[in-house]
Amino acid sequence: LPLVGLQSILETVAMASFLVGSAGTGRIGAAIGFAGFSAVTALTAWLWLKEPVGWRRSLWMAVVGAGIALAVAAAPN
Repeated sequence: LPLVGLQSILETVAMASFLVGSAGTGRIGAAIGFAGFSAVTALTAWLWLKEPVGWRRSLWMAVVGAGIALAVAAAPN
């Protein structure tokens, strides 16, 4: 199974898990987790499999990381 297929399967399972976990007060955590998942898989592929990460993807991962940091900082609890 190529890396792209494995990543798509894992992202689909993650999205389903986050949607199930987003009931009630878990919506913020679910949104943060799902937003960060693709960045984590890209970094894992880069570190573990030596897959190249282009500058555009790196820029978007930085944007996602900044958004997650802002959401965590602004969270009430």
